[in-house]
Amino acid sequence: MSDAVAKKPVDKNGASGLINSVAIGALLIVVAVMANYLAFRNYARWDWTASGVFTLSSRSNEVLRRLSQNVDVYLLLPRNDSNFQEIKDLFDRYRAKSSHISLHPVDPQRQQAQYIALARRFEIAETELPSVVAIVVAGERHWNINAEDMLTLDAESLDRDDQNFTAQVKSEEALTGAILQVTSGRATKVCATRGHGEWSLDGDAERSLHELSDRLERANVQVTEIATLGLTTIPADCDSVFIVGPDHAFSEAEANVLLAFVRRAGNLFAALEPNLSHDRVEPTGLEHLASELGLDIDANVIMETDRQFMLTEGQPVAFYVADYGEHTTTNVLRRAQSPSAIILSRSIRKHGDSRAVELMRSSPGSYGETSTLELSGDVPPVRNGDDLAGPLSLAVAVDLTDAAHPNQPHGKAIFVGSTQWLRGQFMNEPQLANTDLASAWTGWLTQRPALIAIAPRRVHVRAVMMTPEDLDGLLFRVLVLMPAAALLLGFAVYWSRRS
Repeated sequence: MSDAVAKKPVDKNGASGLINSVAIGALLIVVAVMANYLAFRNYARWDWTASGVFTLSSRSNEVLRRLSQNVDVYLLLPRNDSNFQEIKDLFDRYRAKSSHISLHPVDPQRQQAQYIALARRFEIAETELPSVVAIVVAGERHWNINAEDMLTLDAESLDRDDQNFTAQVKSEEALTGAILQVTSGRATKVCATRGHGEWSLDGDAERSLHELSDRLERANVQVTEIATLGLTTIPADCDSVFIVGPDHAFSEAEANVLLAFVRRAGNLFAALEPNLSHDRVEPTGLEHLASELGLDIDANVIMETDRQFMLTEGQPVAFYVADYGEHTTTNVLRRAQSPSAIILSRSIRKHGDSRAVELMRSSPGSYGETSTLELSGDVPPVRNGDDLAGPLSLAVAVDLTDAAHPNQPHGKAIFVGSTQWLRGQFMNEPQLANTDLASAWTGWLTQRPALIAIAPRRVHVRAVMMTPEDLDGLLFRVLVLMPAAALLLGFAVYWSRRS
């Protein structure tokens, strides 16, 4: 037997496979690192919820797009608070849209010294401090966001038996509004007329503008009241004049002051629902003013005969509108086909070669009823005589831009034939565009483009109710069926390879 020791042959394939495995592993690590780096630098998130709960509204995106100065947000919530992560995620979405947003979480429990220092710096009273969940700061200006500004529940919806309730997700609205408050110049001022039975700013009044003024205030728009009787000119600090639901007519002198205001590059919003007397629809006193702007304020009431557009069966004066004109304030709603709710409206039309633009139209099945006898209920209303055939214009916008000097200041006006659409029940309904219309028209009249974009939505939340039997069934599926399915799948793979 030879003393030579036989050398074991080198397994070249094994060495090559080892090298390939190491190279592939290293490549996977590099790819994973690069993917994480790119994901960090290009933050993106997909929202699969029906209501778009985790997607910023177009209004917030517009505000962030125009943001040109740094904004610091101090989040004053304990990390163990049930709302902390949700609110922080919202702020992260803002930071992803703008590099000017910086978030500084301050835990009141773990960072007491810093928490108290912030309270002193921004002069927040000790009694107010516990309710403040965030402070938004830009330069020397700051705005406090309170707990009730972040999320409220519709108490009435909780009483229903359908296990659905409405959550007013106000956190985005509050944060976007706070950014506008600290980055805008002086507050835009809207002057609402009084002295003619108009809707008031009193929140307890039956005909109240409180819902609208509260929403506008969050966007740094201040709403105040002015009496036009006896005025020779509209105050210079009024960026726009609002006339909402007057019960009796303006005098000729007042109408002339308002017309002069628009011609001097002022902005006018008039919501004029039909006021019925014994034998006619009362005049508003603004007919001549409207005519000078190229509009007709019709003395009628729009009746809807198509049941698919009626808000309530058998109520022809309450209907949905989804036909919008081509205008900056309605283009998005027209593409989205978002309906608005209208109750008791007259028609307002442009005449001749007027430059006015129709903003909303009723359905082809509607008509303008001119007989107050029929409207009184004594006689069923039918289309006849001088009644106007639908579709009818409900709202019209006028831009007095001088074609020869387009960059010079110019007046604008919007006339709407109804006021009831401004009620809170419609402004708070997530499926309706009433809030978007009010905000967009205000934004167009006051040169605030961000207000023209779609506002944050309310969402409907379905309560999850689980009985003990449901929990037992869930436990069985998690602890028995899922492991059994995994074992069965593993056995099937093993058997196929063995075969």
